[in-house]
Amino acid sequence: MKAVYFEKAGKEDVLVYGDVPDPKIGPRQVLVRVKAIAINRKELMARERGPAEGVPFVIDGSEVAGVIEAIGSEVKDRTVGQRVVASVPTGGYVELLAVHRAGTVLLPDTLSFEEGASIPNVFLTGWYALVKLARIEAGETVLVQAAGSGVGMAGIQIAKYFGCKVITTAGSEEKVAKARQFGADLAINYQEKDFVPEVMAFTDGHGANVCQECVGGDVLIKSIQALGHLGRLVVVGNASQSPVPPDLLRRLGS
Repeated sequence: MKAVYFEKAGKEDVLVYGDVPDPKIGPRQVLVRVKAIAINRKELMARERGPAEGVPFVIDGSEVAGVIEAIGSEVKDRTVGQRVVASVPTGGYVELLAVHRAGTVLLPDTLSFEEGASIPNVFLTGWYALVKLARIEAGETVLVQAAGSGVGMAGIQIAKYFGCKVITTAGSEEKVAKARQFGADLAINYQEKDFVPEVMAFTDGHGANVCQECVGGDVLIKSIQALGHLGRLVVVGNASQSPVPPDLLRRLGS
């Protein structure tokens, strides 16, 4: 089968489109004919680092959508021909993917393969952050940073689904407009306005109940400042790769 992999560190030009052996499935796995893949920041970072010492090449990719071509002997609730979304630690940039049945979810006919492949990482991250950790409730105000990112767009939709008021930030008017389409009650262009006073004005000085943060650096500090009393901050990334001061909360008076 064909696969996309890299043998050394670099940009897009180090990617190789070549032949690798077809996978064999175990008793609890299914074989998926991949129709679409998603690309995530962690994969770009992995490519820029290159393979670990002693590893000849890396096939990256952690979320795909496709059609089941074969099922393992112990798989009872999947059938050949079903459309699925699959999530794997790595190895998704392939034509055929062997994946544990538990790593698949049926894809409705109303969603394209491209839409399906874009779901796992960002929506599972957003759901875990906002629902499992922050335990958002209807009526709360949720600040979602980086509306233009996948996890940002997912966070907006998840918070609205739970009946929350959503404030979000983005770096362009195009992204601000898109955030409003996804349901944001207040979308702030951080290139033009400081979002902290905007959040305070929107909440009548109380601050946000919850913040989903993925940027780091100054945005992390301001996100804490934008929270209200007993506000919950959930950090799901550090896109700026800025170091976090170990005494950050102490310096901010918390």
